[in-house]
Amino acid sequence: MKTRTLPTPTSMIPVVGLLVLASVFSNTPPALADCILLPGTTPPAAPSVTAQQVEAGSATLKDFVLTAADQFKQGSPTPEEALYFGCLIRQEGGHWRSGSTYFVQLLIDGRIFIHTADMALSGRLLNPVIYGSILAALGVPLNVLADLASPDPATAAQATA
Repeated sequence: MKTRTLPTPTSMIPVVGLLVLASVFSNTPPALADCILLPGTTPPAAPSVTAQQVEAGSATLKDFVLTAADQFKQGSPTPEEALYFGCLIRQEGGHWRSGSTYFVQLLIDGRIFIHTADMALSGRLLNPVIYGSILAALGVPLNVLADLASPDPATAAQATA
């Protein structure tokens, strides 16, 4: 008959070590990707209203959108600065994205140009009813909305002019 031996404290060290490592690594938050600021590139100023403030309720979504619109109107003087800003707006926990507050930039035809929370959605066409609701909320007149939906290319082109 074969007898079993109990594990010794020395033989248990690797097992305990692996359990400790698994515990440590399972509780670490995911690391944010660093946005690389190339030499000679000027980082944009911090916004006056951040996504975190909107999430916390100390600022409104409207103020955040107006701040973002001002930032986009300034444009990026160089392609490097545009790339850097594009990285910043996609970082969860940054000034421009927090929780359910993030950018979605639409093209005039209702296509999603940039979806910072899920880049896989970029390039997709919005449901026309949802797109119409967004445009109506922005104050686009009903006759322009009707012209945008027109099957006549000339009418639709005039609505986008």
